[in-house]
Amino acid sequence: MVSYHPLAWLAWTLGAAIPALMIRNPLYLIIIALSSWLVYLAVEHNATLARSWGGLIRMGALVWLLTIPFNALMLHQGEHVFFRLPSHWPLVGGNLTWEAVAYGAASGLAIWVLLMIFSVFNVCVDASQLLRLAPPFLYQMGVVTSIALTFLPQMLVSAREIHEAQRVRGHRFRGWRDLLPLIVPLLTTSLEHAMQLAESMESRGFGGQLTNLTPRDTSRWRLFTLAGLGFQLCGVFVYTYHVGQVWLGILLMIVGGIS
Repeated sequence: MVSYHPLAWLAWTLGAAIPALMIRNPLYLIIIALSSWLVYLAVEHNATLARSWGGLIRMGALVWLLTIPFNALMLHQGEHVFFRLPSHWPLVGGNLTWEAVAYGAASGLAIWVLLMIFSVFNVCVDASQLLRLAPPFLYQMGVVTSIALTFLPQMLVSAREIHEAQRVRGHRFRGWRDLLPLIVPLLTTSLEHAMQLAESMESRGFGGQLTNLTPRDTSRWRLFTLAGLGFQLCGVFVYTYHVGQVWLGILLMIVGGIS
């Protein structure tokens, strides 16, 4: 197995995720998904998190299947109508078209491919190594991002462990009603992990104030923040609704970012 630098993995993730976000052609999305699967097979990955790979893929397939009827019910555009709901029904009322079904299938496939890409990133990259590469001024953002990236795989690992423990005790999962002994311990375990993480981060001073600011300095920083947000909001408005003043909108957004 081959191991690569975390920055190389980050570049690969961005290079694979950006086309998946922009493209809705099923052929290209399938090619990206197959390349992600081959990358997963070819490189060294975390054995513990790799156990959740199948669960992540099945979850992506479930999201894909749910996206198709959701899009068909919410998007009433297209010429090929196959069913009609009463127009007075809120949100879902109107024509159900094959175009909406096709667009929902393509969008769901894109979501599944994105989930597969980030699943490969999760099982092949140690979040602590990636966090060490973050610059000092982005350390807190890096911590939050690493926690968010590892949340779902860790939850699936916990679900697998609880499932195996319940099977050892003689419990058999035959239907939806049998999932209660799995869901309740999973929620309890997730809550305990969240509390332990919060306590450990608080004990290390995460998010604490590094300098003692006077009330005047605090008010000044808040004023600058509000002014920057106001400039950015005005810039977005000018950029969107005033075609002849695009550069003014960009300038306002830059000034807001600097503020």
